[in-house]
Amino acid sequence: MIGRRDLAAALALAGVVAIVYLPALSVGFYSDDYQWLGRMNPALERPLYVFSVFYRDFNPLLHVSFLLDWVTGGGSAVPFHAQSILIHAACAAALLLLLRARSVGLPLALAAVATWALNVRISEAVIWPAARGHSLATLCVLGALLAARRPGRFALPLVVLLFGLGLLAKETALFPMLLLPWFSARPWRDLRLYSAVALVAAAFVAFNLLAKPDFHTSSAPMATLALKVPFILLRPLGLGDHYDFSWLAFLAVALVFLALAFALRRTSALEGLLWVAVCTLPLVALDKLSSRYLYMMSVGYALAFAGLVPVVAERLRGALARHVAAGAAAFGVLTVLAANLVFVRREIADYAVLSAPYAACVRALEPLLSDLEPGETVVVADIGPRDAIPVLARTIAERDNMSKLIPYRDHGIGGLIELADLVNTVRRQPGQLGRATDLPASAARLRLVAYDGVRAVSVEALPGEMPEVRSFAVRFDEAGLYFQASSDRGGS
Repeated sequence: MIGRRDLAAALALAGVVAIVYLPALSVGFYSDDYQWLGRMNPALERPLYVFSVFYRDFNPLLHVSFLLDWVTGGGSAVPFHAQSILIHAACAAALLLLLRARSVGLPLALAAVATWALNVRISEAVIWPAARGHSLATLCVLGALLAARRPGRFALPLVVLLFGLGLLAKETALFPMLLLPWFSARPWRDLRLYSAVALVAAAFVAFNLLAKPDFHTSSAPMATLALKVPFILLRPLGLGDHYDFSWLAFLAVALVFLALAFALRRTSALEGLLWVAVCTLPLVALDKLSSRYLYMMSVGYALAFAGLVPVVAERLRGALARHVAAGAAAFGVLTVLAANLVFVRREIADYAVLSAPYAACVRALEPLLSDLEPGETVVVADIGPRDAIPVLARTIAERDNMSKLIPYRDHGIGGLIELADLVNTVRRQPGQLGRATDLPASAARLRLVAYDGVRAVSVEALPGEMPEVRSFAVRFDEAGLYFQASSDRGGS
């Protein structure tokens, strides 16, 4: 049973986690954030727009959470970061309560959850707003598993509701729910609950197969994909950089994992290893793997750790051996936590660096875009070197921190932000939205802007044909035309 002491500990842990990530409030927006920001005004125009399929993404709950931040903060980055931090802190609290519901001792549960919540390798999902879907889905899954632990008439609808919300935040919620029979109040006997969850999962899978144009899966050979598995398993443990993608290393990691699973087959640690396994398999097929995808999977390591420690303690003979082992374990946990506190600060500083070019682009163009009139078309000639992404990648590499995926946008100004997203981020007029269009043939109601990567100025004519110049056009007109154009592009 979960008591008041457990609730107090969960709240205290959540507070500590939030305080550690508090400096992230000063970080600006970066990369995919602007794709989401560009959808906020369209969502205010047509609320059901949050249920659209954007490219390969169907995340209406995530979309609603961003819309709440947008309305609350008027476009400021602070509410976006604040909500992401609170969600992560809530995940830590929920995981602690789940471990306590499974009869894990409070000190051990605190150690297991703290090492997970402050693991720098999952910090991307906390610091970067666009990665929030992973933490939001994890919160829903942990809530569903907690509800499944409590028998009663409301358990089934609450589990189904939370599971459904998790799927609407990020499709990664699907996989750990396969382990529901191990976490329910009546393991393997609550057939009504399992059937209801299976029905929701099947409906979600069918919807994805029918509605999504693709899943951004890799076309690499099976052997190449298989060699990714140990890297994914080792990355949350901080050992990914030591894996050399050889078959010998693959075999070594596989044997260790299988040996652990066999040795722990009659303990609660097995559920943690199974959690890691079911969350890892779908990641193998992804074309690009970023740290945020490790967020949900790494929960399994906290579960496994909490189940492994009692097994080791039972095999120790004598009080002295147990005291020495407990002291060594406490020292190890504190060392890991201290190191991660430093690394999390460095990650936050990295994201401040990453967001700087995007903020500079917005500052340069906003004065020339914020007063667009209905029916007006703006053309931005990108006459700069378009070297922001290479420079940014080099800067991040020189900082010698964790590697990061820094995407280059072919249709983005300076390779950073697409013009339509930028217009809809800085220009708010009810009934009007900016949509990408072809370069206009006539000069009627036309605004021309030249951007050299640093400054943006109004010009009378576009630069002549030059191979390094790229021009982008957006028409600011009736909102309905925006949604029609989105549908025509297959974006909704």
